[in-house]
Amino acid sequence: MTQIDNILKLLESLGYLFPTTPETVTEFEKRYMKEIAQIKPKHWDNPLEILKKGRTENIRTIRKVENPSYEGLAQAARHGKAISAEMKKKMLEDRKNVKN
Repeated sequence: MTQIDNILKLLESLGYLFPTTPETVTEFEKRYMKEIAQIKPKHWDNPLEILKKGRTENIRTIRKVENPSYEGLAQAARHGKAISAEMKKKMLEDRKNVKN
């Protein structure tokens, strides 16, 4: 096993990456069993209870949070150089196209 494999295995067992082997799933569950038990709904222990509910339409949505610390990240990615008016226009067009 290479050093990279060892690092990946460690990250999986700590929950920083999705566990991909039964061994890392077991390690994760052992490590976080108390936390899992606290947040896991009781009806999850019985799959038939889940199936009895049928389809649910309760879909959670993620709200966009306005955060001023995000401002200027585009400039930071360009090493602080200003964005030209032409580039800003193109970026705005791209944003509009994504939303549609």
